[in-house]
Amino acid sequence: MPTLSDFGEKYYALQWRQMDWDNAEKMLRNLQKRLATAEYEHNSAMVTNIQKMITDSTEIRALAVKKVTDQSGKRPGIDGVRWLSDADKMKGAMSLNAGDYQAQPFRRVIIQDKKKMKSRHIGIPTIKDRAMQTLYAYALDPIAEACGDKKSFAFRNGRSALDVHYYICEAIKYPASPEWILVADVKSCYESISHAWLMKHIPMHKTVLLEFLKAGFVFGKELFATEHGISLGMSISPIIANMTLDGLQRAIFDLQSNSRNIDYADGNFIRYADDIIVTARTKESAAKIKGVIEKFLSARGLKLSEKKTKIVNVSNGFDFLSRNYCKKMVFYV
Repeated sequence: MPTLSDFGEKYYALQWRQMDWDNAEKMLRNLQKRLATAEYEHNSAMVTNIQKMITDSTEIRALAVKKVTDQSGKRPGIDGVRWLSDADKMKGAMSLNAGDYQAQPFRRVIIQDKKKMKSRHIGIPTIKDRAMQTLYAYALDPIAEACGDKKSFAFRNGRSALDVHYYICEAIKYPASPEWILVADVKSCYESISHAWLMKHIPMHKTVLLEFLKAGFVFGKELFATEHGISLGMSISPIIANMTLDGLQRAIFDLQSNSRNIDYADGNFIRYADDIIVTARTKESAAKIKGVIEKFLSARGLKLSEKKTKIVNVSNGFDFLSRNYCKKMVFYV
């Protein structure tokens, strides 16, 4: 069977230039729709089959490569490799095979966040690893959308922080609205997620997922292992993080499972990435909800930030996603 080296550079370049990108996009969209439907119907065999169709498609592999190579400002990984020529891109697409895939360590850089006055550790993957992450994100994102919490708004198509603002206002503006708010933040979410939990619960090729998780990173010419957490530099990380936190709404409403009339306002849950807002009728109810969240997170290797998590009354106001919310009574004479 011929290998990549058996063909000339011109052949690969021609293959890349002749790619029908519109048709490839259409193929991906159709497969993703089928995948989301299969997940919604809990057809696990069909989910696995369609995922394989996505990751085995030459056209969709090429789309993944096109996406990562079209992005400007990307720094190379530890190997210094960039896929610049058309031939390089086509050969790169054909090399995206799960069977012999071995992820290389990330190149760690430290970025100073001036707004939050703290540093962020970013892992920069090699170009091949970025393409593999993008390819497998294509096959995971529809599943995340099909089973995700309804009021989760970060890193999802057609959703934004403005949606969070709308739902918070709707949740607290009426006279009969809950008066208590649990403001919660997951401490070091990306860096702390349990690898064991991810390997058991994230529905994707387990060998590839393990390579992503255990790639390690290089900093100061020294190699470090990764025993937990997911890298901020992986394009698939936001999807995995969202799936890790999905299910919180159900867990909160399970508190009322014995009640004949569930009060949806007492546990109205809104999430943006790892920032969480929950409304409650009483301070005691808010404390119970906090306990449920802590138990939920613990199973995933996570915990709440003691510094950023608090229970407040809406009349005293609270901050969330750079906005301040406060409910005041207005009397007219």
